[in-house]
Amino acid sequence: MPDCGKSISRAPMKYAVTFAAVSLAMLAGSMVYPGPPRLLVWPALSFGGVALGYAGLGPQVFEKAGSGEIRPLFRMLHLPYFLFTWGVWHICRLLSRKTALNRIDEGLVIGRRLLPGEAPDGFDHYVDLTGEFDEPHPIRTRAGYRCLPILDAGVPTLHELRRAVELCSDGRVFVHCAQGHGRTGLFALALLLRRGNVRTVGEGINLLQSLRPAVNLNGGQMAFARRYLQVRAG
Repeated sequence: MPDCGKSISRAPMKYAVTFAAVSLAMLAGSMVYPGPPRLLVWPALSFGGVALGYAGLGPQVFEKAGSGEIRPLFRMLHLPYFLFTWGVWHICRLLSRKTALNRIDEGLVIGRRLLPGEAPDGFDHYVDLTGEFDEPHPIRTRAGYRCLPILDAGVPTLHELRRAVELCSDGRVFVHCAQGHGRTGLFALALLLRRGNVRTVGEGINLLQSLRPAVNLNGGQMAFARRYLQVRAG
């Protein structure tokens, strides 16, 4: 599987516009008001970098290595964004009534990003689809750990997804993104299609949602899934 920092994502442009607007607002505030507001330059740069990722640079803006760790320089650069993301993730985790993971069949379990003490045993492959989080040490140090970073609400390239799915075509797989909704659903669907467990995108989505109702692919991810199926069939 490719190094995490080399993956390309095609996420909705609305994320790029939103983060760019936040960045420009903070930058303007730092220029208009003297003193402490000047500290807004740091988060402005952080959110601006994320906007560039959504505009086309992809998840390599985070420089997450194949080991599952974000490189120290980029962890510091994007700390303001990470604090925001980590805060939202923990709030969602604490307020959610959903289980952390769900068994789809004997060979596939999907879920959200796990805490170190939640790391499950008995899997041949642990697939991490996040670009914005370090993977917990108990998971990223396992022999079957694989990293395919995708920006939140985004997709990888067809080549990346096909290669990752082939590497996980046999054995028991645990796959996760941040919340276990979109990116996780996309990868799980591709794996089910590869293994012949389902034959259509709709059939796969219905199966996943019947066992983890929160699975929800956005329009871009659904279009990508259909394209993936066409390429496989061709």
